[in-house]
Formats: sequence, structure tokens, C-alpha cells
Amino acid sequence: MKGLLRFNRPGIAASVSDSDIPLLKDDQLKSIDLIELRIDLFEDLSLDHIKGVFKKAEGFNKPLIATVRDVKEGGAKEIADSDRLNIYEAIADRASMIDVEIRSSILRDVKEVCKKGNTLLIASFHDFNTTPERDEIIEIINTARAAGADIVKIATRVENEKHIRLLTEITLMEYGKGIITIGMGQKGLITRVVFPVLGSLFTFASVGAPKAPGQIPVTELREIINRLYG
Repeated sequence: MKGLLRFNRPGIAASVSDSDIPLLKDDQLKSIDLIELRIDLFEDLSLDHIKGVFKKAEGFNKPLIATVRDVKEGGAKEIADSDRLNIYEAIADRASMIDVEIRSSILRDVKEVCKKGNTLLIASFHDFNTTPERDEIIEIINTARAAGADIVKIATRVENEKHIRLLTEITLMEYGKGIITIGMGQKGLITRVVFPVLGSLFTFASVGAPKAPGQIPVTELREIINRLYG
């Protein structure tokens, strides 16, 4: 099994579609530590096309995250779970990590795909409306761990300081266990900069159009992080 990633600086994953790949610039690539390929945003979902995009992305020499996001958690289009599983099986040997939702019916199936491909499993939870209560978040994390997640990603909408404090507590509580915490929305911007220092494995930034509420352009986020942390 590949080990959990560690960075000398707060790590940045760029969320990209297939149309973003040819447009990546040198300054963006220098700012990126990982590339998340948002397959649900691809114009063509044929396996040949998807494999071709991954082959091109491998040329950047960055760890690749494969994500076919469920429409219920922010995905761009309705894709059957059976099709999502087929896609994950097709690219497991090219991806360093595969992301699937904790509430997905294929979570444990994707774990088996990850085992065969020697790929890390990111089990993710997204709430675009609010930040759930502490006990609910802990239960979600425990569900992910029980299913064999190597990394748990919790992304919730931040509406106030209470939400930021709660996500901070979760980040510190899960330090060293493989956690990604993100506060989405305008009020959650600070979490994208600070949480990687508190234990979140890495943060997400945009190349082209933002792929989630509050994503900061990758070069801008890298500049902020460099100023803060050197």
C-alpha cells in the first residue's frame, strides 16, 4: 500500500477537468502538489478517453486523484454507480488515490478496487448547506474508517465561527490519521489555508472554473501559503 503523502509545505491539489489539462501553465504546475481529475466533469466518459487523459496527466509527474463525484454530493452529471465503479477499475493502476463518497453504495467495492491497484482510498463527505453537529461528523468518520478508508475527507459549508471551531477540533482530533477537512463557501476560505498546518493532509484549489464553493485559484493560494509559511 502506498503511504500517506507528506509535504514540506502545505500541499495543494488542483481540481481539473479534461479540458483543463492542455491549458495548465508552468506557474500553475509549480504551485501544484497533486492533481485531482474530476472525471464527472469530462466531456467524454468513454473509458478510452478517460485513460488517455490520465496518460497525459501522468506526464506532469504529480500524484493523481481519480474522482467521479456523485451528483448528490456536487457531481456535474448523473452517472450510474455501476459505471462509476467500472471507471475506477479502469484507472486504478494510474491513480495514486481514488475518491468516493462515504454514503455511496459502492464504497466497499471501490475499496477492493484500491487494494488490487495498490491505490489509496479517500472516503469523502460533502454538505453544501451547512456543517453538521460534532457527533454526526464523528459518526461519518467512523463509518469511513470501518469501510477501510485510508484518508477521510470532510467538506462542509461554513456559515459562522462555530463551524470553523468545530472543523478545527475535528482536524486536530484526527491529526496523523489521514484526514482532509475543508470549510466551503466564502466564510470557509481561511480553512483552505490554515487546516493543512493543523493536520489536514492537503487543500484543494482551482484551475479554471472553481470545482467547489470557495476554491481559490491555485497560483493565488500558493502565493498566500508561501507568504504565511515560507
